[in-house]
Amino acid sequence: MGTFVSVIIPNYNHSKFLKERIDSVLNQTFQNFEVIILDDCSKDNSKEIIEQILKFQNTKIKQRDISKNEHFILNIFNKLISTK
Repeated sequence: MGTFVSVIIPNYNHSKFLKERIDSVLNQTFQNFEVIILDDCSKDNSKEIIEQILKFQNTKIKQRDISKNEHFILNIFNKLISTK
């Protein structure tokens, strides 16, 4: 079976670019992966876009909602970026 990759796509109010980000992953030549979308209680229409994608895309995509708007994902990425 080989290498399996989990691609995590964090999201908070990025509905404008969400489909493009997901499509970018799905269109890779390497196909042994899953996509996990983490939404941090977006206030835009991200949830609707995610639901639409889940309805029409393959089973490689999973959604996980963060229950409280704590900017959890953003905080993790900011820490990772600031670490040198």
